[in-house]
Amino acid sequence: MPPTPTLPKVDLAKITIDEETFRLIPLEVATKYQVVAYEKKDKTLKLAVGAPDRLRPDVKGALEEFGRRRGLTLELFAADPKDIDRLLGESRTANKKLQFTAPAPYIDLT
Repeated sequence: MPPTPTLPKVDLAKITIDEETFRLIPLEVATKYQVVAYEKKDKTLKLAVGAPDRLRPDVKGALEEFGRRRGLTLELFAADPKDIDRLLGESRTANKKLQFTAPAPYIDLT
């Protein structure tokens, strides 16, 4: 398998995510593949990936197809898997916005 290209990093601990954007990826898919939609602007959807080195080509292809069907261009970013897990847990009880109560420490995923 070819090496995984390095993705730009996003610090989810510093971002407030609109619930509508977050819910674009179904919770079971987000949990299974550690991927979170965190920003949508016009026709671009930014996705945070907790384990980019394990993002199999078939999963990446499915995400790209998801974007195509909705007329969206996807941008992938690497994120701390702990931040994604925390966001997914918070999503079960959040109302309008998802936000961390305290910043998580930065972890370099390279």
